Amino acid sequence: MSRRYGLYEPRNTRDFLTYFGRIIAHHDAGQAEFLVPGIEAREIPPTVPDDQCFPLHRMPDFAAVRWGPNGELDRSQFRDPRRGS
Repeated sequence: MSRRYGLYEPRNTRDFLTYFGRIIAHHDAGQAEFLVPGIEAREIPPTVPDDQCFPLHRMPDFAAVRWGPNGELDRSQFRDPRRGS
């Protein structure tokens, strides 16, 4: 089983964020934190079955984001704030 990272909200709920009761998950913590600023990505315990997770790249809010065949994020579609463009 590969690692899964869930979106975790440490300030208010102190729990993983869910979509229709399933933990919003992604295979790369850095990508998840890049897409959802202010939210931590924490490893989901291996005791949580895969069917209790919902892939981040299938979230309706990210329908306009270009994803690779394995759910990899194409960062070229985002503006680099350090360069001002």
